[in-house]
Amino acid sequence: MKQFDALLCLLSLWAVHCSAKHRTTPWARCAIEVIQRSSAAFKHQVNAYTLGPSTNFEQDLLDVLLPALQTNGSFSVNLAAYPSTVDFNQRNFILIITSSLASFDGHLALIMRIAAFERAPFMRFTNDTPPRLFGIEGNLLELLAQKLNFTITIVQPPDGRVWGRIYPNGTTNGAMKLLLDGEVHLTLGRYFPYPRLLANTTQSHSYYIADLVLAVPEALVPVTPLEQLLKPFEWKIWFLLVVQLVLVFGTLCLLACFFPAVIGAKYGRGKIALDFWRTFLGESLPVVPRVAKIRFALLLWILHTMLLRECYKGALVGFLTEPTPLNDIHSIDALLAAGYRFAMTETVYHKVFHSSSRIDHRLLLVDPADGERLLERTLRTGARIAIANTREEIATFNERNRTIINYRTSDEKLLTFHFCMYFKRSSPVVTAFDWYIRRILATGHIARWHATNLDMRFLRPTLANTGQAEVLNLRHLLSSYMLLAGGLTVSCFVFTLELLLFNRPLESHTSRTVYLD
Repeated sequence: MKQFDALLCLLSLWAVHCSAKHRTTPWARCAIEVIQRSSAAFKHQVNAYTLGPSTNFEQDLLDVLLPALQTNGSFSVNLAAYPSTVDFNQRNFILIITSSLASFDGHLALIMRIAAFERAPFMRFTNDTPPRLFGIEGNLLELLAQKLNFTITIVQPPDGRVWGRIYPNGTTNGAMKLLLDGEVHLTLGRYFPYPRLLANTTQSHSYYIADLVLAVPEALVPVTPLEQLLKPFEWKIWFLLVVQLVLVFGTLCLLACFFPAVIGAKYGRGKIALDFWRTFLGESLPVVPRVAKIRFALLLWILHTMLLRECYKGALVGFLTEPTPLNDIHSIDALLAAGYRFAMTETVYHKVFHSSSRIDHRLLLVDPADGERLLERTLRTGARIAIANTREEIATFNERNRTIINYRTSDEKLLTFHFCMYFKRSSPVVTAFDWYIRRILATGHIARWHATNLDMRFLRPTLANTGQAEVLNLRHLLSSYMLLAGGLTVSCFVFTLELLLFNRPLESHTSRTVYLD
């Protein structure tokens, strides 16, 4: 098989079950012709062997073939079969003689053991034999299996360490341990390149690129009842209102103290200020002022305060019914200010924050295999945790149930993963895999799969996409209750002050016509 970078010839003998030598001679000549034409490509030896129980016909074929091969001194002949595909010499010519393709399909050379585990949307598989693979990496392996003619056997890391790592003392775990121990032919996924990994493995061409970002559960900006009371008016409006009150009451006090004739002797000092304050709060006046100037000024003040109250009510309704903005998570600093903790693997932490300690007091180290369980637990408990994950995995998780609160991703990118296939050092199958991966990428298969099967719209927020995030409820009315309680308190204080300063019985006014001066 040319795909494995060696000259592998399959000589299949169909419907031949006799030992007549004249039937074997054409097959022997055919094999000799192929070997002689390919002799320039190899200089080591010819490996010729049969599969399954040896028959007389196959034995006779070797008896005819071997003498012809021995006359050529450019190579030697070896009848021992190779135990696995990763062990044969790339300069050999391999001749497999079989009377049935069924025995060849079950040969070890066509079974590729791959260390992998489920990680949606990159790798999904069933427990069938052979397993059915889905996802970005699963579809890629299926294509390679068709092109390179091998059968896939998935071997999951037994220690639960998923990708695994080569440590400085030489120990390994996870899928990398299976690869270096020779239990699998290859592993694949997102590995961080480090010296020991590069020294002990051979990598294929990168077939996918993904960014590692921080994901948090969707949360609206928290707004207290006092903020709901004050936010409808900007600080400029409140400042102008305070300035206006100070100017009005300051002017009234000056007029009452230094120009009492303007106000009128019967109106009394301080009485005009209380009447204006009652009007500002919306109360009724016990006595209508009979001074024309005061009544005219009071009428203007009533219209002005009514306009202020209506503007505030309109702004309050608009504030409560507009979409509530989502919490700011655009950067790590914003997440720190919002009180989030950071959940990531130890490898990611040392890779990103090795020279910084700004998140050490809020760090939560997790195992790589706990990614999906951590996402579910964080949504269930409502904890303020920012989880380091890829956008593809977050979009796939959000796709499960669109009606509930889901995850948002931060704009700040932590790392960029280059997905590759990793083989044991100097494996002879790397070149074939790498060549076909490049061809598959050139056809746009990965990009087409990404556009068809991975809906990145599931990264959009669900809380603020309907135009109105919240409706009026009891929590919103709390600000109105606070305003009412404050108004009642001020009214009680004004009434008490009036009783103390103007301790006289109210005059019983008969109905009479009041004329302006």
